[in-house]
Amino acid sequence: MLTAKWLSATRTAPKIWCTFFGLVMWIAIYVYLCADVMHYMDNAWSYEMDLTLIFYEPYSSYYPKKQVILLRLYDELGLPHTKRNNFLVGHSTYLAFT
Repeated sequence: MLTAKWLSATRTAPKIWCTFFGLVMWIAIYVYLCADVMHYMDNAWSYEMDLTLIFYEPYSSYYPKKQVILLRLYDELGLPHTKRNNFLVGHSTYLAFT
């Protein structure tokens, strides 16, 4: 598992992380068909034109469809995330790792 200590231990760690997370976003966009997802380092965000909310069981909350798709992908890959780092602002969603 990647830790903050490891990520700060080398100068190449950010490049490795960005490459890895870029692959995760590629999977989200092209395998899970979650269009218009943007990312930087360990943050991902998007917008949602259709604000139909879907229930996400681990957080016992409703979120926009794209956000739930990404959260389920993170779960499938074993990537850590917390409820406080996942929120909806207007028509934009924001997701971050812990």
